[in-house]
Amino acid sequence: MRVELWQVDKSAAAPKFVVVSQPNNWAKAAKHSTEGGGPATELKLRQLEFWEKFREYGMAQETGFGFRKAAPHYWYDIGTGSGNWWISLTINTQSKEMGCGIYVP
Repeated sequence: MRVELWQVDKSAAAPKFVVVSQPNNWAKAAKHSTEGGGPATELKLRQLEFWEKFREYGMAQETGFGFRKAAPHYWYDIGTGSGNWWISLTINTQSKEMGCGIYVP
């Protein structure tokens, strides 16, 4: 965390806190993936890394879609701003295929 002092015109200076570094989700996701028993697999860690990078890219594009926190799964859902539909992405590492679906409950 970095602290800056900001002042507008003749107002009193006020602190502004700027995030310089924040924890990533690796440890938490690894723990989440092992709640069923064994250690986090290489595949789960690769899935997590892929979706984290995808999320960062998507958020940088300012699409208006809701990019949730990445998790070590073969799927990733993207919010559309409506609970009536969402986008679901999948990765099949065995067949080396990716899929995209629109879900309307």
